[in-house]
Amino acid sequence: MLSYKFDSIDQLILNFNRIFRDHWLIGLAFTAVMIIANWRILEKAGERGWKQFIPIYNHYIEYKLYWTTTAFWFAFFSPFILLSILFIAAFINGSLTSLILVILVVVIIIYLALFSIILEFKKAKCFAQEFWFGIGLILLNPIFKCILAFDDKCYYKRY
Repeated sequence: MLSYKFDSIDQLILNFNRIFRDHWLIGLAFTAVMIIANWRILEKAGERGWKQFIPIYNHYIEYKLYWTTTAFWFAFFSPFILLSILFIAAFINGSLTSLILVILVVVIIIYLALFSIILEFKKAKCFAQEFWFGIGLILLNPIFKCILAFDDKCYYKRY
């Protein structure tokens, strides 16, 4: 049988608490920086910064600024369509029908991913940035959002 000394478990718990505390502080600092960056980006675009705190509405504002509100509604209702398809697939026993529904689910997921990617490219374009900056917004979003927030580039209305 395995036996543990209480000193080592206490030491393990103490180390875990120390690590958790450090990571929590890093996470809190990161969140504060991202809130400030998002606030500044919205202010540059002519919107109020507090709008970033309202769920769903903050995405609506993003789509309004960088793309169109119609694109937002397509992106908003797509997950509901996806859930409906999954719900229907759960009750259908036909293998061909299930295969078609699974393919449809994959297409909707790809569609939503493309919507997110296109939105980031449009955001870069609205701040007079180039293609590679859009790639940066996709791959290293927090860093490039901070660059957008704190550089001297102005917001240009949707093209």
